[in-house]
Amino acid sequence: MRRLALGLAGLLLLALAPPVQAFPDKPIRVIVPWGAGGTSDLSMRKIGEIAGRGLGQPVVIENKPGASGVVGMAEMARAAPDGHTLALATGATVFIAPNLRTVPFDPLKDLTPIMNYSGSYHGVVVPAAAPWTTLDELLADARAKPGTLTFGTAGTYDGAHFAMLVISRLKDLKFVHVPFQGSATATTAVLGRHVSFGVLSGFAEQVRAGQFRLLALLDGDRMPEFPEVPTLREAGVDWEYPSIMGIVGPAGLAPAARERLEKAFTEAAATEEFRSYMATIQMPMRVMDGKAFDGMLRRESARYKQAAVEYGIRQ
Repeated sequence: MRRLALGLAGLLLLALAPPVQAFPDKPIRVIVPWGAGGTSDLSMRKIGEIAGRGLGQPVVIENKPGASGVVGMAEMARAAPDGHTLALATGATVFIAPNLRTVPFDPLKDLTPIMNYSGSYHGVVVPAAAPWTTLDELLADARAKPGTLTFGTAGTYDGAHFAMLVISRLKDLKFVHVPFQGSATATTAVLGRHVSFGVLSGFAEQVRAGQFRLLALLDGDRMPEFPEVPTLREAGVDWEYPSIMGIVGPAGLAPAARERLEKAFTEAAATEEFRSYMATIQMPMRVMDGKAFDGMLRRESARYKQAAVEYGIRQ
């Protein structure tokens, strides 16, 4: 009887205990540390929409631009590691800015890589009416007129800005940098000829329309849509920008939450809906799981740290 009574008491306690909440139990917030309308923002909104269906909770995008993505990334790093606050990570925020100046987070200690789904192409673009048809011509003009050519980017210390700093050191040139809060506003500035040229992502539509001329790509490989356009290395500049577009959470993210998020976003990236959307905005699929993504962040962080020292770029 005593055993029966104890058993019944245990069942009663279980019945009265609050239910264990399955993850996620509320909407997931993803901080995009860039302005709205750029390729990073658009792609994150789409993959978040699809992943939200599998997670059973909406994925809410919140734009927090500032300091080349550092403001938004720092806010995410301070969040509770319960999986309900994430951020979109790009090269500028995780292996460039932290190696050029002091930032309020350590990308190798304060973040949990979840997965990477893309990495937009970046290119040197000029207005269609500009006099330059090759990167060599642009650099020759910069050499003849030091400090007069201006270039726009999505922000200070982003991958495009870093590449131009490297070019300046390698070629002994002087440009004037004009940073914007995202690629959309930088694109508008190049179209309006408020800057001499741009080093941007999301330029395909303007190139197709004959508004931009694409002189070179910062990536390690050519862009399928514009196969005649060389990479920086092919154009004589020994540098490349391995663009990333991934999802990260705070350090100490609960393993079960991390695994659920990785699965949901990876499955979303594999859908025909997402792949078709990425094709329409000319963004490549570069899917990595959390482990591979973490390894890439560590390798590239070391490479950028070495380059910052070698070229005297650290601010």
